[in-house]
Amino acid sequence: VESVTLGTLGKITDIDTSTINTLFVVENEKGELLIPVCEEFIIEIDYENKRIRMNLPDGLVNLDTAVADVD
Repeated sequence: VESVTLGTLGKITDIDTSTINTLFVVENEKGELLIPVCEEFIIEIDYENKRIRMNLPDGLVNLDTAVADVD
């Protein structure tokens, strides 16, 4: 998963459907993120390269604990 503003967030390891809102479970070297699966956030799905580009609202991702240092 890549954020337009934050870069690479990590790899989807699971999809959580236990709540009313489906969530991508995204893991990276700093931990785990839960990102809502929302059409409004998804910019592009690149099946060939296995990437999802997203435009996430400010504050959804905590920069100190969640963004991977990979690119």
